[in-house]
Amino acid sequence: MTEKKSQLDLMVAMQEMRRMHCIMWAEGCLEIVRAPEGSSGFIFSDHPVTLFNRHVFPGGPDVPPGFDPHLHWQGTQTLFPFDRERLYVLTHVEFANSPGASKARKARTNSRYFDQGSPMVRYDGCIRERTLTEQQVREVNYIIKKRAYRYIAGRTEDDLFPERHLKTTLWNQLGKFLLPPKHKVIRQAGHTVVGFKDGSYYFQDQFGRRPASRAEHEREVKRAEEMKATFKRVLAKHRAERGEPPLVFADDV
Repeated sequence: MTEKKSQLDLMVAMQEMRRMHCIMWAEGCLEIVRAPEGSSGFIFSDHPVTLFNRHVFPGGPDVPPGFDPHLHWQGTQTLFPFDRERLYVLTHVEFANSPGASKARKARTNSRYFDQGSPMVRYDGCIRERTLTEQQVREVNYIIKKRAYRYIAGRTEDDLFPERHLKTTLWNQLGKFLLPPKHKVIRQAGHTVVGFKDGSYYFQDQFGRRPASRAEHEREVKRAEEMKATFKRVLAKHRAERGEPPLVFADDV
């Protein structure tokens, strides 16, 4: 017999579910695309956060009925309509840089649903420059419709049948445009180095991996110190050439 859960138990479970996904979402490439003005816009469903992998067909043998493609697979993107005009798209960096059917079911580097530490992420590089075409919006709506549990909603009845306007509904031909522009991905990937006032450092690569040993940490510290010295030297030369006084850094005091 299943024990009945309280409201508090439910809230705790929902919080854990949020935490389970947030690490890999935050470490991905983030983009907000818009529907064109005057278009029907994005529809909504009772499965509002859609996991889409165009190389994993709905009902395919890789995924049990009613389940999503695994989030840790490189080719799985997350689609979340904020409203009728804006769609949030999250893509694994590896797949954004080098997509392909052979990688679609492979786990991304350092895939994990929880992390004992506190990986650092940044949101100021979120791409917000693209407007989709009406046809692309309909492809998105078809994906949302196919991944819905039971209900979908749109402004008009025609919005609920995007397949009527598509040239093809083959799953592996849909959503190719959802990959972010490659030249923009680099802004959301790279090695992170943080220096603190007490002289300590924090290191993390683009997949959230941190130094695994003291020796590895010390190598990273050495590299960081060399990088900082080079930066100070170049900046001092630049200011001297412009006749400006040298800067005084906190760790020089």
